[in-house]
Amino acid sequence: MAPDLRASGVVLDAGMFADVVRGGQRATLGMPRFPALTDEQLLALRHYIRSVAEADLVSGGGDG
Repeated sequence: MAPDLRASGVVLDAGMFADVVRGGQRATLGMPRFPALTDEQLLALRHYIRSVAEADLVSGGGDG
């Protein structure tokens, strides 16, 4: 199972997020890398992850 980025501070930093998602910085922890993602796609993904995390906080959930 890949790490759950909803609870990770890495989503708050664009450079760190790119290093993890596109660069594979956490591949040893099970996070696959996605080198083909564009900057625009990474930004959209960050926004999506943050919105899901926020919705989970509001609803008290955490299952995605």
